This record gives sequence, structure tokens and C-alpha cells, in this order.
Amino acid sequence: MDWAAAALASAALFGMVTVGDKRLLDAYFPSVASFNFMVGMAQAASGLVVLAIVLPLLGVPSLETATLALAAGALWAVGLSFFFFGLRREEASRVTPIYSTFPIFTALLALTFLSERLSAAQWGAMVVVVIGTGLISVRSSPGHRGFTNTKALLLVLVGAAITGAAFVVNKEALGGGEFWTVYGLRAMGLSAGFMVLSYRPTLMSDVLTAMRNPRALNLYLTIELLLATTAVLLQQLAIKLGPVSLVSALNGARPLFVLGLTVLLSTRLWNVLNEPLDRNTVALKVIATALIVGGIVGLTVT
Repeated sequence: MDWAAAALASAALFGMVTVGDKRLLDAYFPSVASFNFMVGMAQAASGLVVLAIVLPLLGVPSLETATLALAAGALWAVGLSFFFFGLRREEASRVTPIYSTFPIFTALLALTFLSERLSAAQWGAMVVVVIGTGLISVRSSPGHRGFTNTKALLLVLVGAAITGAAFVVNKEALGGGEFWTVYGLRAMGLSAGFMVLSYRPTLMSDVLTAMRNPRALNLYLTIELLLATTAVLLQQLAIKLGPVSLVSALNGARPLFVLGLTVLLSTRLWNVLNEPLDRNTVALKVIATALIVGGIVGLTVT
């Protein structure tokens, strides 16, 4: 599998994961912190299994590689925490396109720290993304004119910036270390980040409340251990094999998959997510999502 196919497959799986995360947050977990904690637990399990196998075979990585991999995971934990905060409070098809602007921040970091330059076409693509982000933040359904939850969407945008940094750090780690070792260490860094950010006096009570529900447990195992782990592995493979800016751009196609799934799961026959499906709202989301994804692709390929 080449890096482009891996990146697109990862984006598609992450679209499914996002919809599943939305369902878990809305229906089963009493708090975002308890959900973050369980995502961290899934990553810890994955990381520990991988490291237990590869460290005896491949040896201990250099201090620099280990630090970069752990830092990439921790940055991803912070970025995802902001994303989950927004996902709890807003529609998945609005939050995901804003979070998926992270390739812009990856490009800006390369511009700042790697002395890369942006062409006029790339600056134009960035403007297109900004316009799309603004449109996706507007609610035009009857009785709800104007912007949606501004605080939540701003925090998601901050999360996108932090995730953009995580891509760059992750690429540096993969450049100096073995794929599986870096994957395991990144997973441990992400898990540690979630554990620190999730601490609350009521944390374990909230976790037990969710996990005692058989439906919640089954959905959690499917989404976080099976789909999310596969999506991350494909993402890491793409980062390892391809240019990080282009990989992040293809990963930025996630909103297209999320939009399709949320429409499918908000119909009268299968109303799981309960997102509005009036003509104006869907049309606005389609236009804004197309602008964001198209702008991201234009930013990285021109």
C-alpha cells in the first residue's frame, strides 16, 4: 500500500470513528473527561502490546526518537481533547471540518521552522479554507440564525493547530526510528496525555457508569480498539512513507466521510445522531465542507 492510499483509508476510518465517538459522547459517557480516559486506556493497551513485542526484537530507540514519539502522542491527546469537547456540544458534521483544518497549521509550521515558502495559489487556498470554516460555523435553520457554539468551535480550532504540530513532530520521530517502536511510544504518549487531562474527582464513577452498559462497552470496543487502532496504523504508515504535508491534507478529507455518515444516520428510518436535515442546512454544510477540503488539497499540491 502506498502512502496516498493509506492516508485516504485512514481518513475514511477516522470518519467512522468520529461518528462513533459522537454517539458514545452523546448517549453513554456522562462527561468528556471519562470518554478521554477510556480513549487513553485503549491507546495504552495498544502501545503496551506493541512495545512488549518489538522492544526485545528491535532494541531501545535513541533518547531523541523516544522523546519525539512521546511528545507527538501527548500533542495529539491535547488536540483530540479539544476536538471531543466540541464534538460533545456541536454537530459532528460542523465540528469535524473545523478540526480537519490541521494541515494548514502543519504547512505554517513548515513555513516557520523549515524555511518553506507558500505560493500565491497556496495563500489563496488558505483563504478558501477560512471562508469554508466560517460557513460551517453558521446555523441557518429556522429559529437558529447566526453562529453556533462559538467557544466550542474556537477550542476545536485550537485543537486543530495542536494536531498540526503533532503531525510534524510525529514525522520527525518516524524519520529517526523504527515504525512499530515509534507507533508504540506515540500511543503511550497519547495515553499519558489523556490520563493527565482527564483527571477529575468523579472520573472513575463516570467511567463505571458508562462501561456497565453493554451497548456502550460493545460500541467502545468496536470504535476505539478496532477501528481507531486500524486508522492510526494506516495514518502512521502514510506519515512514514510520504510527505507529511500531503499526508495531513489527505487525512483532512475526513469531513466528507463524516458528512455522508451523519446524513445517513439522521434520517427518519435510522435517526441515531439527530442532526438537522433541512435543505438549507445540508446545502450549507456541503458547500462549506467542499471549500475546506478543496482548500486544504490546493494548499498542499500547488
